[in-house]
Amino acid sequence: MAGFEDELLDDAQHDAQAVAYMYAHLPQEQQEKFTEDDLYYCLDLIETYLTEKVDFSEEEVELDLEEITKYILQVAHKDAYGNLDEEGVYLAVNAYFDFEEEEGNL
Repeated sequence: MAGFEDELLDDAQHDAQAVAYMYAHLPQEQQEKFTEDDLYYCLDLIETYLTEKVDFSEEEVELDLEEITKYILQVAHKDAYGNLDEEGVYLAVNAYFDFEEEEGNL
């Protein structure tokens, strides 16, 4: 069972690093608007989008950051989750994929 626990800890650490990266790469104005919880919320929705809407079995996967941003904003509106700024969400999504690319996950 230690393997599963280790995997959970690795996932949590990866998410924390992703959120820290996303925050650090937002402009100061956006940093003032986003909390850590907001970025975790966006991260969860990015992962949900990728799981539900992207077919990774295709040879080449094209990710549309604007479409992912719209998805996050639609779900946030449906969830009545605060007032996320569209520009900030787009920048956070972009930073997330930059992080994943730097980590060698893309």
